[in-house]
Amino acid sequence: MTTLRCQANGLWQQPDGVCILNIPTIMVTTSATTVTVAFTAVPTVSQYCAVLTPTASAAQPWASGVPNTTCRATSPVTISSLEEATNFMLQAYLIGPLPRAIQSLRSSTVTVRTNDARPSAAPGMLSATAGLFSGRLTWNPISPVDVNGAFMHYAISFSNGSQITTTTQTTTNVSGLSFGTNYSVTVSVVSSGGTGPNAAVNFTTLQDAPKQPTARFVSLNQEVVVVVTVPTGNYFIRDYCGVFQVVSISGDTSFAKPALEVCNG
Repeated sequence: MTTLRCQANGLWQQPDGVCILNIPTIMVTTSATTVTVAFTAVPTVSQYCAVLTPTASAAQPWASGVPNTTCRATSPVTISSLEEATNFMLQAYLIGPLPRAIQSLRSSTVTVRTNDARPSAAPGMLSATAGLFSGRLTWNPISPVDVNGAFMHYAISFSNGSQITTTTQTTTNVSGLSFGTNYSVTVSVVSSGGTGPNAAVNFTTLQDAPKQPTARFVSLNQEVVVVVTVPTGNYFIRDYCGVFQVVSISGDTSFAKPALEVCNG
């Protein structure tokens, strides 16, 4: 009867017949400075507790090994203000409802590690040299202390967030662009901790100078119609312009009136 009563209340029976809380099942997530422990499939309890103990290593000899116990009335439990890129030993347990406040056995020890922090600086001196259909970007690397983790690459993106390419170098070509068009491009550092702030640059791709057009004149009564043919090229046409001058001839004498420039887009 005792075993059935324990199981009916989500408890576990000790050899002496006393009902205690089951060992909790947990799921762990981490950030650069936090460890979050979510408890699953537990009975009604008053406290969810996590014990986090830093582990010393050659890279982190300062890790003291002093346990940090954090209890909360609800799940999940988040332990914050931790050192990034640090290993910890984690155990979890439950405390039952008051007034008895029966404590469960602790879960098996698992090793967790806080993430590397994201890069804290953007690449410096970002500049662009424009071509007809491309732009060449150059920049200065950030200081190693600002990478905050293992350097992976630089991410090059348009300002709308769509990624263009990645590179481990401090220069790259952005191709496949349209001539005579303005672009805004960003460059950011990506490390094992994530993506850092970006540097941005605007540039306008080049265009060819318009090629010499050919013109054909058609007289219609008191009007002259000019038919212009423009060679194709890498440029935009804003206006078609012509310079006209009226010349009247009387006998052997010609009289020229002031020239008139006319533009029509």
